[in-house]
Amino acid sequence: MNFFDDAAASTPLLMQCGYRSKVCTNPRATKLDGTPHKLCEFHRRKANLNQQRLHKRQREKRAAQELRESVEKDLEAAEDHSAKRAHLSVEPIVHWSTDDTCYYGLGGYEHPTQQTSSVGETLLPRMGSQDMDILELLLMDMQSLPPLASAPPASVDYENFVDV
Repeated sequence: MNFFDDAAASTPLLMQCGYRSKVCTNPRATKLDGTPHKLCEFHRRKANLNQQRLHKRQREKRAAQELRESVEKDLEAAEDHSAKRAHLSVEPIVHWSTDDTCYYGLGGYEHPTQQTSSVGETLLPRMGSQDMDILELLLMDMQSLPPLASAPPASVDYENFVDV
């Protein structure tokens, strides 16, 4: 006698579970309207749980993709904004000397031939908004760089100026 012979005797073949991976002799579950399901109650619940897990993974994958796309769109917008700020129209500085010597002091840079007022202020023009924007961009770029190793100045003037 065979296993399949016993299964056929306990439940009619048309009323057995239609589970495909292996033979299941359990009777088919019935729907609310009275018609039979293809699977038994155990395999029907198992298939429903698997389907729910699949749908959950698909929802999570779609949500992650949408989040990734929105972050990429935000980054592109930020790059466009920074690119617009980086392409400012800049006028050249006309106060440089012909011997390319510039003095950096505690009060800012000074041209060696430039006169100073009686209160010690230089007669350099004030920085405009474009100059401030450029300075801000340069300082923001330098924050990501490692600190420079300190080197002794080339020569020091007695008025706290370094000749570069």
